[in-house]
Amino acid sequence: MTKNFTDYVTIISGFKNYSPGPEKFKLESLNAKLAAINSINNAIATKKSQLISIKKERLAKYRELKDRTNRIKQHISSKYGADSDLYNQIYSMKF
Repeated sequence: MTKNFTDYVTIISGFKNYSPGPEKFKLESLNAKLAAINSINNAIATKKSQLISIKKERLAKYRELKDRTNRIKQHISSKYGADSDLYNQIYSMKF
């Protein structure tokens, strides 16, 4: 959609006698709106890349927590046995 608006502004700027009545349709206003749109799109792209990296970090931490939990479960199993209450409490946790 930004490309269409950019093309529109480019075409209009080629007309020497383009002089609309309303201020919002003047070439200066359209160029300002195009600059604002491009700025917002760049900010969104930056935030999206930050979000992706944060999600990757969160997933890595979750996997670390899951591995640690599994090691604790194995330790409890070997130390107290499969018939103990602690074993049953720990193994009921799902990750």
